[in-house]
Amino acid sequence: QPPRGRCSSSSSSSSSTTTKSSLTSSSLTAVDTSCENKLDTMGEGLCALYTANGVDCDEYFCDDCTYAGLCDELCDFCIEVEEEDEVSTNDECKDQLDENIGEGECSFYEESGYACDEFFCPTCAGKGYCDSFCGWCSTDVDGTITWYER
Repeated sequence: QPPRGRCSSSSSSSSSTTTKSSLTSSSLTAVDTSCENKLDTMGEGLCALYTANGVDCDEYFCDDCTYAGLCDELCDFCIEVEEEDEVSTNDECKDQLDENIGEGECSFYEESGYACDEFFCPTCAGKGYCDSFCGWCSTDVDGTITWYER
């Protein structure tokens, strides 16, 4: 994967404290082939608001940072993926949110009001983020993946 760019916004302070609960309005994908601000899908302008208040792109939104992928467009962290490198979201039954941020994130989001059938469903904005947790799929011991509709 090619290295991502540097932050293009000017942020003069990095003394602002960011907590897990302050960035709960995120939207993550298994493979990010677009250049957008995923955080803004939960509230227009959230990326700009955070960076204007001292949340530094390189410290919080970089490729290996805690909140990677949430403000790629604003931070100029966009990558190009060759078509043959793209991954189908139905190739694996997993919880991408837990993998990206940490174990228990799907549970945390559900407890915060992001319902499986309203936000994490296969046709919802959060599709692919908590598939296993929400019961949209299961993986048998032999590796066979079964997808369910509700």
